[in-house]
Amino acid sequence: MSSAVVTSAAVPQAATTPAARARLGHLGLSLCLLGCCAVAVLLGLAAGSPAAAQRADPELARLLRGMALLKAGLVAGGVALLGWRLRFPIPRGLLCGYLCAISACAGASALIWQLSRFGVAAALFHGGLLALLVLAWRDTQDHPGLSLRRRGRP
Repeated sequence: MSSAVVTSAAVPQAATTPAARARLGHLGLSLCLLGCCAVAVLLGLAAGSPAAAQRADPELARLLRGMALLKAGLVAGGVALLGWRLRFPIPRGLLCGYLCAISACAGASALIWQLSRFGVAAALFHGGLLALLVLAWRDTQDHPGLSLRRRGRP
């Protein structure tokens, strides 16, 4: 089995510019974000009990699955916002916090879809949502487009 080594001669010159490196870094972080959420959803589905869905009242099950879809929509919005935020430099600790918080919300949505472990799902979802809000509040990086601070005024 041979392994291919990529040298700088094999990489096109356009890919070595700072803008290209930034795009590749953004792509990697976005894939990491999606991967963390996918793993959390799979863990949530695996932790759920299929027997609980069979025992549930059909009307209650429909209501709870609707809530799970609503929460999944909130997670999708959070993933979109974090995808935008990852286009700018971000400290490693803040990145880890963002990834853990949105993954907790995604896993909680999957638990609710399975109609099991509602206490754990509620704690994960609301804890993750609160963590996202606190992290976004504490995010002091200057990035264009969204700033709660007024610029140019003391």
